[in-house]
Amino acid sequence: MRLRALGSKATYAATAFVLAASLGILGGGTADAVPAQGCGATTKPILASTPTPIHHDSMWDGTGTVGQLYLGYFADCRGVYAEIHWNNVKDIAQQNYLEVKGRVYLTDQTDRSFGYVSFDHRATGQYDTSQIVTIDKDPSGAPYPAPKGFWPSVQLSMVIHEDAGASYTTCGPRVENGNGHDFSTGNPHNGFDVPC
Repeated sequence: MRLRALGSKATYAATAFVLAASLGILGGGTADAVPAQGCGATTKPILASTPTPIHHDSMWDGTGTVGQLYLGYFADCRGVYAEIHWNNVKDIAQQNYLEVKGRVYLTDQTDRSFGYVSFDHRATGQYDTSQIVTIDKDPSGAPYPAPKGFWPSVQLSMVIHEDAGASYTTCGPRVENGNGHDFSTGNPHNGFDVPC
């Protein structure tokens, strides 16, 4: 089941990000992900990595980014998820719009990927969220060894739709890992900016 963020927008600040994610029963996910249970019952999600900007040359919000990719974490269920917060993107002339499509998911310290959720929509300020998975068990159900490292990942294509009806792909599909986090040590890991 696809998870969506609630009304509170994630705002980039020097020291914190405010996250809000809707909660529900997880299901319909990949067979190799161990879902975290009871997330959000007693705690709100927190930012677990420095947001990684998603760039585009011709469609921009004034900062050169069309969105941010990051890890979120629920302490009460020890669950981690990848999330993209898209900016409300139009081109400089305010005539065309940007369609983003692909999958958001998690990558672990052994380069396994899981928790896939697909998206295909205009970039208008919404969120795309992977499944929430436990940091304590790997996809096979065995205990994760330290350092329990995770990265937010995205497979992404971008399509510009012109007001005259034409459309063209300007990016992708690309696969990128954002900034990650080791849950055993608290150490951050650098990912890559997602250029298009």
